[in-house]
Amino acid sequence: MKPTKNLKNITRGRLPLIVGIRREDPSRIWERRAPLTPDAVNELVERRGVQVHVEQCDRRIFQDKEYEKAGATIRPSLQAAHVVLGIKEPPLNELLLNSLPLPMSESQCARTYMMFSHTAKGQTYNMPLLSSFLADNDVNANASLLPTLIDYELLTSEDDGKRTVGFGWFAGVAGVLESLSSMAHSHLELGVASPFLYTPRPHTLPSLSALRASLRAIGTRIANEGTPKALGPFVIGLTGTGNVSQGCLSMLEELPIVHVSAENLPALVNNPNTDLRKVSSPSSSCHSLPPSLPMDLEICLLHAIISRHSMMKRHAIF
Repeated sequence: MKPTKNLKNITRGRLPLIVGIRREDPSRIWERRAPLTPDAVNELVERRGVQVHVEQCDRRIFQDKEYEKAGATIRPSLQAAHVVLGIKEPPLNELLLNSLPLPMSESQCARTYMMFSHTAKGQTYNMPLLSSFLADNDVNANASLLPTLIDYELLTSEDDGKRTVGFGWFAGVAGVLESLSSMAHSHLELGVASPFLYTPRPHTLPSLSALRASLRAIGTRIANEGTPKALGPFVIGLTGTGNVSQGCLSMLEELPIVHVSAENLPALVNNPNTDLRKVSSPSSSCHSLPPSLPMDLEICLLHAIISRHSMMKRHAIF
């Protein structure tokens, strides 16, 4: 049996390590994120001596030509990549499970995947994906040549054990936009169109400033015309003090927000004269919302954890 080498041996022996940037699942038409920016690719190529292969994609937020300018090579597949980087889990039929030969060597090397695999909590729908990395398969009879899965969710600091890759400020920005857009479409199911129907989804505009401008225009419309009386007052509850919630707060500054105490919410929503040209936000934690709060209150709860886009719909989004 031919000897095997791991990735550390590749770099230690000055053999060219090839990193691949995967095209995300084509069925997720909204997924335009990339695991590395062109600047990061240039760093790997120019300063680290790493070859970077980018799987051709016309949907990605960075164009192929930007990666080429940074020193990467555009490829139809990542068959030659030792490390495959992505955002989300790939379709099973796109997994590259075979080992690959090391340049200038007869040794074989197992491939490494890095992604948010959504397997760490035993998610049933992704168990076939996890099994591909855990069990022998027809491609590799040698267990030592099975590919390695590194999940961003499980990368932690050696000092304090905290996650090193997590949701940050931009997740809050995206959470606000996705929440308001989803809420507006749920209102359409009730037969009512609100100004939030014009909220852009994060992947549809080219910059943060453009997203802000769109939300600002919605805020101006609410300030001038108000929201539909059939929906009652809009109340946005935000919990948490971390990076995600700070991203939420930053975007919500574009709306005509009025801060109210949680104790005053029942009176606010029951008052027929409440100013619908304002969007209310409780100034205290939503965990302390009074139990008398009407169930049909339109609340868009942008939670520091829920804003990971795992939202539940009622008349709005909780």
